[in-house]
Amino acid sequence: MKKETFTDKMMKRFYGIVGPLDEYKRREIDRIGNICFILLFSILLFGNLIALLLSDQYPKAVAFAYPSILTLCIFVLLSFIIYRIHKMHLVDFDEEELTKKELKQLHFAGLKAGLNFGILMWLFNGILNLIDHVPLLQSFFSVKSGVLFIFHTGFMGVLMHFYLKLHKKSTNKEKD
Repeated sequence: MKKETFTDKMMKRFYGIVGPLDEYKRREIDRIGNICFILLFSILLFGNLIALLLSDQYPKAVAFAYPSILTLCIFVLLSFIIYRIHKMHLVDFDEEELTKKELKQLHFAGLKAGLNFGILMWLFNGILNLIDHVPLLQSFFSVKSGVLFIFHTGFMGVLMHFYLKLHKKSTNKEKD
């Protein structure tokens, strides 16, 4: 059996694919990725040109609007990726094709996603507190930060766990 390369693992992780990465899935992922790259490259090219032209007259407006618009465009592209992947059934999986290791990892995937989300939100909230001139260690290790971490982790973990269970049931129903 051929060992998975690092790029294959990254593609599967980014696009949420479980199981083997066959030629069909690889081709569709490459096509979706190419479309998004072309769109993002065009947006960045024209956005930088517009920002360069307007930066002398309206520096504050450009400093606020440019990152906001880029972030919005990235979220739109991510929504497009998610829509296309679900429409093409690239995230659907067959339990017979999975190894024991993949099945074991899939069992707690929602809880792992919740833990990752909780850690990111904990870091994000701690860094945001720097704006209010709160010391870094105090913002990371306060009671409020701990409670928010537990809430974010628990809520997102449970939500993702049930979402993945429902997704698994719906794919099993479609195959039957």
